[in-house]
Amino acid sequence: VVRSFLQVQVSKMAGPPSIQSAIKRLRNAAIKLQLWWSRVRTARNAYVSILLPHWRRVQDQVYQRMFDDLAAEEVRAEKAKQQLMRDLLTRTSSLQAQQIA
Repeated sequence: VVRSFLQVQVSKMAGPPSIQSAIKRLRNAAIKLQLWWSRVRTARNAYVSILLPHWRRVQDQVYQRMFDDLAAEEVRAEKAKQQLMRDLLTRTSSLQAQQIA
């Protein structure tokens, strides 16, 4: 495990490989990642604290519009289905009439 860890870290080193310097670099990289994530989380929390009260005011309106649009789409789809069934029934009836005649 130590050998593979050192082999990965050797290309980043200026001097001869040592476990102590490799661990130090790994620790520094982990700290940088943690600091970056802390900044991201802080920015996200700031956006949420600013925008959430405004969103809550308009949320009901947005959801109502979305549900109205979905309901209208369902009505259009049902009408199209009924029209298709009527057309199919008309064609079937006319084919049966032609076969009888």
